[in-house]
Amino acid sequence: MIEWKDILRDYVSLVKRTLEEQLYNELLQEYGFPRAICRSLTELFFSYFNLYLGADRADGQLIYLAIPAEEHSRT
Repeated sequence: MIEWKDILRDYVSLVKRTLEEQLYNELLQEYGFPRAICRSLTELFFSYFNLYLGADRADGQLIYLAIPAEEHSRT
């Protein structure tokens, strides 16, 4: 039996690959970067996207960005 979470996981994976390919091709064709640079930049960008947008989070997990309570305002 196919479950919706499996379909969603596959869809997200497909979209991610497509976005990675699109970014790679844009860097290669429009900016003329060498292939190694395009690959490195694409990996770097997606590592930031995953860190801050949370593609690697499990169901029910979220990222909460905050400053420490000990941080004093600098006025």
